[in-house]
Amino acid sequence: MNPHEEGGDAPGGGGAPHQADVDGLVAAARQSDAALRRRRRRWQEQRRAEARSLDDVLLGAVGERVVVHLDGGATVAGVVEVVGHRVAQLDVTGRVGWVAIDAAVAVELGSVRPGDPADRVDTSLVDVLDDLAADRAEVRLGLRNGVHVAGTVTATGASVELRRSDTVGVVVLRLDAIASVTLLQSNLSR
Repeated sequence: MNPHEEGGDAPGGGGAPHQADVDGLVAAARQSDAALRRRRRRWQEQRRAEARSLDDVLLGAVGERVVVHLDGGATVAGVVEVVGHRVAQLDVTGRVGWVAIDAAVAVELGSVRPGDPADRVDTSLVDVLDDLAADRAEVRLGLRNGVHVAGTVTATGASVELRRSDTVGVVVLRLDAIASVTLLQSNLSR
């Protein structure tokens, strides 16, 4: 016997499914779809967080005040002005400062926003130090071990030569030992 004929075995006896059954199926499908969208959204957010580097965080923080924690325990606080290749330029209380991003261990900021890769400038810490040497700029270098050294940048290459202002002599530093640079005085125009 056909269950859809009069008197058949279909629910409701008339051959047509109950509206409540259809509504229940639709509600279950909507709940399942909503749960799937939530899982997909959490997965996408997790993937973005896993792929996020401190470069990306700083690039998204251009114009925002941050505190960058460096190897050795030092911190640099300021407003992010530009981000280059593994270096960020900050306005540090009216002075220009740079942070070697690979020396950063954490960045404190108001909120994480995505940065536009097109906003990244074509400069590096080596470029910054070359410009400072050409200008004979007086700087304060923060080293990865937490020590600070001040003087005038006189030469760059695989190392940086700094003429000390408090002693007669020079200090030669490995380039990769530098975590931050703060401009003390210079003829550089930003």
